[in-house]
Amino acid sequence: MTELEFGKLADISLRVAWKDEASNFTPWLAENLNHLGDSIGIPLEVVTVEATLPTKDDWFSADILARNVYDDSNVLIENQLERSDHTHLGQILTYLAGLQARTVIWTAQDFREAHLAAIKWLNEHTTEDFAFFAVKVRVVQIGNSALAPLFEVMEQPNTWERRQQNAARTAKALTGLGEKRRAFWIRFFAAYPANAGDGAPGGHSNMWRKTNGGEVIVSYYIAKDRVGVFIRGSSGVSADETADHLEPIVSQLADRLSAPFGPSDYGYFCASSLSCDYSDTDQFEKVAAWLNERVTLYSATIDELLGDTI
Repeated sequence: MTELEFGKLADISLRVAWKDEASNFTPWLAENLNHLGDSIGIPLEVVTVEATLPTKDDWFSADILARNVYDDSNVLIENQLERSDHTHLGQILTYLAGLQARTVIWTAQDFREAHLAAIKWLNEHTTEDFAFFAVKVRVVQIGNSALAPLFEVMEQPNTWERRQQNAARTAKALTGLGEKRRAFWIRFFAAYPANAGDGAPGGHSNMWRKTNGGEVIVSYYIAKDRVGVFIRGSSGVSADETADHLEPIVSQLADRLSAPFGPSDYGYFCASSLSCDYSDTDQFEKVAAWLNERVTLYSATIDELLGDTI
C-alpha cells in the first residue's frame, strides 16, 4: 500500500492576495460572492459596489450592497483587510438604516472580542427580520498550490440555519400566481427604484412605504383585474386611530389625491385604482407608470401635510 503524502496548510497574509481593500478585495469579492454566500448559507447576488448613501452632512459609501436570492432582501457587506475596529462598526450601523438592509455581513482579518460581543448583542436584541454576521477572512495554501480563500463565520443569529431552510422552502413553494407577482415587483422596482418600498419583492400582492407622517403608511397592491394605492395605519394601529390622525387634513387629502377619504371599516383611506391585467407584459409600462405616479403623489402629500407634526 502506497503511503500518502500530506501537505501542511499554511495561512498567507491577506495583503499577498489583495494589496488594497477598496481597489482589490472588494471588487474581487463582488465577483466571487458565492464563496461568502456558501459560508453563511444563502445565495447572494450583487446589487452595487460602493453603494452611495447621501446624508445632510456628508456622503457615505458602503462596500457592497447585495441581495438575498431567497427573499430579495438587501444585504450589506462591509469589508476590512485588518482587525475589526470601531469605525467600521459605526459605519455598519449607519448604512443599515440608509440602505434598508435586512442582513449585515462584516468581513475582517480578525475580530476583537468587543466587536463579536456587539454583533451577538445585535442578533439577540433585534427582530428576526434582521441578521448580523462577523466573518473572518483567511487565505491559505498547501505547499506551492494556488491560494484559496476561506470565510469563517465567527458570529451569526442562533436560529439562522432554520430560518434559511424555511426561506428556501418558501421560495421553492411559490405558486404560479406568486411567481407572476414577484416578477412584476422586481420589474417595477428596477424601473422605479425610488418606490422600492419597505418590503422585499416576493410573491405577495401588497407593498408599502413608510412616511414622515407618524404611523401613516402608503400601501400599494396588484390584483387580478387592477392595481391600486391607499393610505393606512402601520401595524398595530387601528382604523379609528388612523382616521383621527388624518382628520385635520381630510379635505386636503381628498382634493390633492383626487380620491374620497372614506370611511373605511378596514382602515384603508383615499383608495384609488386602475383597471388592468398587471401580468400582461404589454401593459406593464402603462400600469407601472400609473402606480409609480400615484405612490409618489401619496407619499409626497402625506410627508408635506403631516411631516412637521411628528
